[in-house]
Amino acid sequence: MKTSPSTFAWRRLLLAILLGMALGAGLMGWWQYKTLQSSSALQQQWLQTQHDLEQIRLHNQSLQTQLTLELATQDALQQSLAQKQQELGHFQEQLAFYEHLLPLSGAGSVQVRALELEPQAQALHYKLLLQRSSGLPRFNGHIQFTAHGQQDADSVNIVLTSTGDESSAPTEIEFDQFLRTTGLLQLPNGLNVETVTLHIYEGKQLRATHKIDLVPVSAAAENH
Repeated sequence: MKTSPSTFAWRRLLLAILLGMALGAGLMGWWQYKTLQSSSALQQQWLQTQHDLEQIRLHNQSLQTQLTLELATQDALQQSLAQKQQELGHFQEQLAFYEHLLPLSGAGSVQVRALELEPQAQALHYKLLLQRSSGLPRFNGHIQFTAHGQQDADSVNIVLTSTGDESSAPTEIEFDQFLRTTGLLQLPNGLNVETVTLHIYEGKQLRATHKIDLVPVSAAAENH
């Protein structure tokens, strides 16, 4: 039986349609595959970008912390510099004071340049300035204060001791050319001090003395 031309045409048309559908499905699958690949690549790129941003944020935070520490260090250095400059000014004032002192008289190993005594209740507050000629070995010794006055209607001489836990220990001194020192001397009860004599010892050798007349403590207390 022969196939009519119209049937043959329909078969060719149907085959073309089926081939077109198969090709379309293949192209659709290929497009979806490429789309998935592109989406995955974009996701990886986005994740990498987020990672890079986090690293930049951490680095920036580290730089800010370092900057804060450096600013704090700079502030501390500026405060230290200001303190050192203040101390330098104080030392310069002291040096100017020392440089204007009168020349040393005599050839003694140590001389008393100033001694002030101020009664304070049952104590004497002293301010002492000592000087030595330059070039001498370092002075190591101690000082002793002796009070002369009236106690219980008697004339007495009493060695004064420093106030504090080690009041009986001698007041040691050690210096090269200048020494400024202060302290408190304990006064016995009932003692009206008339004069105070400073003795400066080097070992057991007496190197210098200095005597000051003092208003009796009782009279000074009445005046205040």
